[in-house]
Amino acid sequence: MHIFKKLFIKKAIFDGMLDSVTPTKISGWCFSEVKKLSEVTLYLGPHLINKSKIEISRKDVNSEFNLVGNHGFEINLPNNLPDSILNLDPKIVASSIDNKFKREIYFLRNQAESKLKLKKLFNKEILGFDGHVDGLLHDNKIHGWACKRNDFEKSNIWLHYDEMEPILINCSYERPDVESNEIKINCGFRIDPIDLPNVKSDSKLFFSFDKEGLLPLPIQNEIYLKNFPELISIPFKNSKSKDQITKREPLDIDLLNNEMDEYCQFLDLLEIQLKRENLLFWYIKKLISNLKK
Repeated sequence: MHIFKKLFIKKAIFDGMLDSVTPTKISGWCFSEVKKLSEVTLYLGPHLINKSKIEISRKDVNSEFNLVGNHGFEINLPNNLPDSILNLDPKIVASSIDNKFKREIYFLRNQAESKLKLKKLFNKEILGFDGHVDGLLHDNKIHGWACKRNDFEKSNIWLHYDEMEPILINCSYERPDVESNEIKINCGFRIDPIDLPNVKSDSKLFFSFDKEGLLPLPIQNEIYLKNFPELISIPFKNSKSKDQITKREPLDIDLLNNEMDEYCQFLDLLEIQLKRENLLFWYIKKLISNLKK
């Protein structure tokens, strides 16, 4: 956990940070080796929005600092707030049991970035949004869901990768697995990487609630599009050698050799993909057979 760093404040060792900020929840950790910390409080200007006990187990923090006890917290955010306070400065403060020791906590210890994220968070178009990226699944598509709680209007999020302009994603597929009183059933998204413009096999993708990408959707593992044959150019689909042949121009042998190497790579990856799909097909057949018994 390379981002950990101890800060010495008036002889009392204190450390802490926000490590996740979403439109429904803010989470993080904090501790003081001298003062027992009790709770964290979220303010917008002078207004107390919510508070949380510091009582969640964080084994990573305990291991890094050789601590015992629970030092994590989660602050739940309301779905709506009065417009009159949304533009006030947000801050999150950790306090001791006797309330005599207080310290502000920032996102990844970066005060400027933290203020920017929290200001973006308290926007009536974003506050109350929830969602999750399930990742790149067996069908080679990226699945996930997002919607604004208690709001059954159309939901949109943003997709980011490389230097491309953010792409607006509509969340409208049925997701009965996440449906609840607050979350509509038509909140899912399904993205086929092959349909994305200028995507590459080494592209790193992420989704966010906001166009600027300051508030990413939670995800278990980062998405890198490696070893997927769909992302390898189909041989001669956009081939310069093909153009040379068509126009009866002299062939560039080095260019042709490079395209043949790409063709062989395409076939190798296609073979891997077909084996994976055949294995899945075999498993489904076996499962159905067992259910019939």
